[in-house]
Amino acid sequence: MAVSLNFENYSKGYLVDNELVAGVSEHPEKPGTFVAFMLDHTTGEYVGYQTFKHVHEALTIINQVERSWKFEPFSVCAGACAKERHSADSCCGKHSH
Repeated sequence: MAVSLNFENYSKGYLVDNELVAGVSEHPEKPGTFVAFMLDHTTGEYVGYQTFKHVHEALTIINQVERSWKFEPFSVCAGACAKERHSADSCCGKHSH
């Protein structure tokens, strides 16, 4: 069964695989709008970041990406990072050299 984000879980975690992290969150600078984001968790670089007026639009876009996703609940720092549009590693003080 495919793992996806929905109205019940999108605010509690994100989708991950061996390369990417994908999620949906409220836009940090535009309350009432939502962003669908995807980033390379090895580099912290965004692969995609798009704003939507409705959460269901953002969820639809993320769920159209077919990968071997696994749902991961937010850690304290990763949840804060998603809202600030930073990678989890950079937010939590981990830097690759």
